[in-house]
Amino acid sequence: MCLPFFKLLLHESKINQNFGKMRNSIFHLFFIILVFIANPISGSCQEQNDSIKSYIKLALKGDAEAQCALGSCYFFGDGVPQNKEKAVEWYQKAADQGHAKAQCLLGVCYYNGDGVTQNYKKAFEWYQKAADQGDVEAQSRLGFCYEYGVGVPNNKEKAIEWYQKAADQGYAEAQCALGSCYFFGDGVPQNKEKAVEWYQKAAGQGDAVAQWFLGVCYEKGIGIPQNYKKAVEWYQKAADQGDSDAQCNLGICYYKGNGVPQNYRKAVEWYQKAADQRHSTAQYNLGICYYEGTGVPKNYRKAVEWYQKAAEKGETGAQCKLGICYYEGIGVPKNYKKAVEWYERAADQGDATAQYNLGNCYYEGLGVPKNTYKAMEWYRKAASLGNKKAQEALINIINNM
Repeated sequence: MCLPFFKLLLHESKINQNFGKMRNSIFHLFFIILVFIANPISGSCQEQNDSIKSYIKLALKGDAEAQCALGSCYFFGDGVPQNKEKAVEWYQKAADQGHAKAQCLLGVCYYNGDGVTQNYKKAFEWYQKAADQGDVEAQSRLGFCYEYGVGVPNNKEKAIEWYQKAADQGYAEAQCALGSCYFFGDGVPQNKEKAVEWYQKAAGQGDAVAQWFLGVCYEKGIGIPQNYKKAVEWYQKAADQGDSDAQCNLGICYYKGNGVPQNYRKAVEWYQKAADQRHSTAQYNLGICYYEGTGVPKNYRKAVEWYQKAAEKGETGAQCKLGICYYEGIGVPKNYKKAVEWYERAADQGDATAQYNLGNCYYEGLGVPKNTYKAMEWYRKAASLGNKKAQEALINIINNM
């Protein structure tokens, strides 16, 4: 029921979602709020129309700030019909005048293909222009481009350089990204303590990804003394912001009673939140809860539904459990062929139980033609991973030969 540590590696890219679509609307919104604080659009519809007209007049006269603000109005449909192509036009005009924020926003549009054909090279070019002027968001995005070779050849040292510039200015997303670089030794010597330092800076500013990572560090005792209560605190903060990994890990804490009193119902609540966001581990864990009747009434059909969702995303435990359900006819009609299919998927990913079960299918000729040599092959694989039943099965076959 716990999240294997190797799965952290699968989440390395998670940190970079800060520079993808997930953050873009927040960034646009933040910018438009800043503009409207200085030039608020309020009151009647007529007054709002007058304010937009005022922006348009200034923009047409070449005012770069107004052009950029008008671009954001069109991007969100705030006071004008939403039109991302129009947004790009106005960002372009402001960007051509050297307006750093417009340059960054234009880069975002090229990165996501909003109002313009997606073009990573163009995105990089505009991020570079804005970053050179000190725009902290652009510096972070530029670091991401260099780290993952987006629109530019991969260059880890350059990535660190730009992350560092933005992080030193207190930019949370860059601090989190820098933390992950230290965590994984990506572009810098691996240093878990440094990673924790940067995660703490970003987490303290409310960055959900950093809060999740910090929770993991506290739970596992990585770069910091192990502290389940602290882990739960940070998971809770990230989970409350909708972070599915944190929601799943918080569910695990409640399930196991790590850092909180054991509470299966609470575990199910958090698994459900994460599972509804298509988090495969949460879906698998939720399936187990329904299968066992832990925190919810026992319901084999529901268990199979969640195993299926997780299994289709490659969750090995769920694939094996689904195979068992088909083999035993639990929650679904008995179907040995289907059982073998799911056992094979899990077995190919190194799941020892699935390998043993697949060996049984070949030995008994259930769902596949009977084949003792194939059975022995899968028993050996499972036995090498420490599966005692497989070891015993091998000995029995050898003794009866």
